[in-house]
Amino acid sequence: MKYFNEEQLRKIEVYTLSGIIIVTFILVFTHLDVVGATFSSALSICAPFLYGFIIALCLMPLAKLYEYKLLSHTKLNGKWKRNISTALTLITFLVIIVAMIGIVIPQIIDSASNIIVYVEQLQTLLAHYLDIDSSQTFLVTIINQIETMINDIVSVLSSAIPSLIALGYSAIQVLLNLILGTIIATLYIYNREYFARLSKKAIYAYLPAKVCDAIVYFVRLNGQMFNAFITGKILDSLIIGILTFVVMLILGMDYAPLCAVIVGITNIIPYFGPIFGAIPCAILLFLVEPLQGLKFVILILCVQQFDGNILGPYILGDSVKLPAFWILFAILIFGGLFGFIGMFLGVPVFAAIYAVVQQLVNDRLKAKKLDIQ
Repeated sequence: MKYFNEEQLRKIEVYTLSGIIIVTFILVFTHLDVVGATFSSALSICAPFLYGFIIALCLMPLAKLYEYKLLSHTKLNGKWKRNISTALTLITFLVIIVAMIGIVIPQIIDSASNIIVYVEQLQTLLAHYLDIDSSQTFLVTIINQIETMINDIVSVLSSAIPSLIALGYSAIQVLLNLILGTIIATLYIYNREYFARLSKKAIYAYLPAKVCDAIVYFVRLNGQMFNAFITGKILDSLIIGILTFVVMLILGMDYAPLCAVIVGITNIIPYFGPIFGAIPCAILLFLVEPLQGLKFVILILCVQQFDGNILGPYILGDSVKLPAFWILFAILIFGGLFGFIGMFLGVPVFAAIYAVVQQLVNDRLKAKKLDIQ
């Protein structure tokens, strides 16, 4: 015996689902601290998989280059091509990481050990150019304040051993996540068709066909934009880093390898990246010699003009197809949520979302027979 007809059952389902959503929203909103702690804990547990996913995204174009371009003319079968291409991708990635560490770490240690010397040289330089006798109160006060600040920094560092230990523990955790992430990324790159097929089966098994088609379309569009953007941006940043290194060597500037690596890495972030990379390098070079800091600022301005007007458009072309406003929007939103990685990956992700929404809006207007320009 049926107590409810189909329409009544449908209404009950809708009301029940709505009630669950409302109650869930209220519980989340009134317990944000618990939700935040839970989310942070879950994120920490899933960190190796997130690292692996990001590393795989960055290395996938290289793996495809090895397998479908360099090994395409060999007589190897598909399995051996996959084995060799995956191994070459992993070796290339490790060589790049080791090379960057070998270049950056010694120069960071050298610059840190010389920072007090640079500050003392700056004091002498100020006294020389201002031509003020050291007995005068104003200059003596400035010098004493700088010396006091340096002593305070040394004192803080000496008393901050527990914090340094915690920082070291965090660094070890990041290192372990990177190692595990690299292993996970390698497994994903090797078995990428399997994971794609598994995901496709899962969504088609539990979701309506139209929704699944939309998801598959979005993922493919996102993949195309990722490949185009990441490949182009990494190549562009590599060229900018090498160009910065060469010009700094020609000009006889200090810390050329360190500054070139920083500029190259931060250049992958549109708009803000060059600023993030230029500021610490300019400060470091200014402490070495103010003229070097000025030269570096002028160099970065020239390099970024070349990159923004010539190199970037030539390499990237229309890979993202986003107006400048939405690029800025994506950087700020995703950067605020996920930090440096969000700034880098947010642009292609938002570009795919933008393309899908734009197509949906155009289809809707077309269905209504409206032509709005």
